[in-house]
Amino acid sequence: MSDINKEMLAEISKKHTETLALIHEARKATEIAVKSALYCGQLVSKTQRHKKSSTHSWLTENIGNLNGVQSRGYLSCHAVSQKREVIQDKRCLQLLAILPKQPARPVTKSTKAPASLSSTVKAFVKKMESKLDTRPLNELSSIEKELLAKDLQPIAETYVRLVKDAVS
Repeated sequence: MSDINKEMLAEISKKHTETLALIHEARKATEIAVKSALYCGQLVSKTQRHKKSSTHSWLTENIGNLNGVQSRGYLSCHAVSQKREVIQDKRCLQLLAILPKQPARPVTKSTKAPASLSSTVKAFVKKMESKLDTRPLNELSSIEKELLAKDLQPIAETYVRLVKDAVS
């Protein structure tokens, strides 16, 4: 084996050993932090029994480096610990700032395929028929008939072209 390969293997082995040690330390530190947070949550829960509605504001006023968000996080993680392991609960680890909070996912508009020309025409015809059911053509004034005929002219012309193209 060449010297480069030996050096590379030695460096990888060294870094791998360091990484495993760091991972072990991080896991232990996380476990210690979670246990401490659960104890804080237990204390906040006991405080809540005495200060029912003002627990978090009372704690914020009387403990300078504790805010309402943190005390609620402790309380929430304490409640979760009654059901499952907090160390495996991503939300709790985010509440305790052990894991970073994920940014909100951008809401993407679902791109809907545009309606086909055929379905658009069918919808138009259906609407037109329902309008004519409520107000038949013979009830329209001559001016209304004239305006309607003018508005429908492009549709009639398109129809004529389609028929001619289908025949040829």
